[in-house]
Amino acid sequence: MVIASGVCNGNAYFRGPHEHGALCMLIRDYHFPRETVYPATRISSIVWQAISAVNISDQKVAFRHYVKYYHGRIEETDDTIRADFGDKHGIEAKFEPPCSNRLKQTNVVPI
Repeated sequence: MVIASGVCNGNAYFRGPHEHGALCMLIRDYHFPRETVYPATRISSIVWQAISAVNISDQKVAFRHYVKYYHGRIEETDDTIRADFGDKHGIEAKFEPPCSNRLKQTNVVPI
């Protein structure tokens, strides 16, 4: 439901009881306050959750694509990816050397 809420530009969702299990409702109302999402902060949190929940063989590629999803401008070296999102926040990700694809650390940085 969380994914559907994002994909369908919903403001919120509600899961309620139903005689056959559950009823999921997507709320789309312009009066409902939207959460301000700062891509750098979100990526820094979500990427670690994904890595701990799912086996991601090439974490560098996954990180790069997630940054591109948020339209980040990327600068890359052998073991670091830096991205700027145009909102005064950026992210820096370091990967295990030498030239590894395993994520070592992320930092949200001011731009």
